[in-house]
Amino acid sequence: MALVLASPAALAQKNQLRQVEANVVGEQTVFTVDLQGPLAQKPVDFTTQNPAKIAIDFFDTGFGAGRAQYEYAGKLLKSANVMQIGDRTRVVLNLSRTTTYRTEMRGTQYVVL
Repeated sequence: MALVLASPAALAQKNQLRQVEANVVGEQTVFTVDLQGPLAQKPVDFTTQNPAKIAIDFFDTGFGAGRAQYEYAGKLLKSANVMQIGDRTRVVLNLSRTTTYRTEMRGTQYVVL
């Protein structure tokens, strides 16, 4: 699913979140955030237990749609919300249960495993 970048506030940011995607590889859910360019700083992530969520803040990064929700209905990942808040974009992964995870940068992609 591709996202169109049109918001003036989003265009003022140094980087842009272009799209998000979730895939299941074996028993593991892989969530990928595709960015326009490399990140200037590592995103900050945190979790909540009830409800089970992973939130990731991408600083100095815009999101053209301003706000969007994606439904996945997987065993672990139920949905994702993406929203621009000032000069950052937050991605919230809504989970069916708490889980351990790790993150890594792959070029212009930020991956949650």
